[in-house]
Amino acid sequence: YTIVNGSETAGVNIDKDSVTLLGKDSASTIIDPPGASTLSGLFGIYADTQLSLIIKNLAVVGAYDGIHFRNVDSSYVTGDSFSYNGNAGISMTDDGDSNRIATNSFIGNTSYGVFLQVNMNNNLLDNNVASSTGTGFFVGSPTGNSTDNTFKNNTATSNSDGVHISGGGSTSNTVTGNTVSSSSNRGIMINSANNNTVDSNRVTSTTNEGIFMNSASSCLVRNNVAVSNGVGIRINSATGNRLYQNLIQTSVLAGIRIGANSNRIDQNDVIGGDTGVWLDNSATSNVITKNNITGSNVSSVYNSVGASQDLTRNWFGSTDSVAIKN
Repeated sequence: YTIVNGSETAGVNIDKDSVTLLGKDSASTIIDPPGASTLSGLFGIYADTQLSLIIKNLAVVGAYDGIHFRNVDSSYVTGDSFSYNGNAGISMTDDGDSNRIATNSFIGNTSYGVFLQVNMNNNLLDNNVASSTGTGFFVGSPTGNSTDNTFKNNTATSNSDGVHISGGGSTSNTVTGNTVSSSSNRGIMINSANNNTVDSNRVTSTTNEGIFMNSASSCLVRNNVAVSNGVGIRINSATGNRLYQNLIQTSVLAGIRIGANSNRIDQNDVIGGDTGVWLDNSATSNVITKNNITGSNVSSVYNSVGASQDLTRNWFGSTDSVAIKN
């Protein structure tokens, strides 16, 4: 084990480019650094400013971060297992670009499966599995920019949030083809991050929102399936978002909840649940058109604020106006 920076300890410290760590498999090659997983400087694998690393077919358990990379580019982490680490399975920070994290498992890590923060660009996370973790997959940029990252075909089960994008610099990221289930908070969360795309995901059995854009404007949410969530899709304090061709079924409170202005909700199927579309929080000037909103138990559309909306060419399963509360 190596002292990295005076107060940090790593099971493996990589200080050269183009290094490959190749294990037999994640059940046989296990890195478990000495010390409590709550120690913030305890890392399984550490690298700083390296290029073209490969970490393959091994496991890291009991560290603070299973892998901790700072300013590492063009590297590949695949076939690995990260379990019961005190913070994250993988943490990448400070200008890490063009990395791929693929076909790994993240189980029981306290805060994150994968954590990307501050100027993390053009990274691909695909075909990973995260369960029983704080947040399955996270990218954030409170300072700087984190752009063009892709979360693709991952599975997130029984986490707090499945996928979370946060911060004003986190733009032009794509969340596509993921399966998110049984989140105790939210399935897919876009928080204070504009111009992101959420496309063709399946989100089920989430306690709160299946997909939530909070203070996140100009996002595209399309072709998603949201089933049996507290709220299927929610927009709050944001403008210019489009919800398009989503299938939303049996939401507990509302299929779509809008607490924001000037968003477009069109060609969605909203089926069952308490309320089809709920407008609240001073929502106004939203366009709600060409949706099929059927089988709601209480209201097809509930405009609790009474403000003007553009509500046209929707189908409510009947022509009974009593079912629509404005």
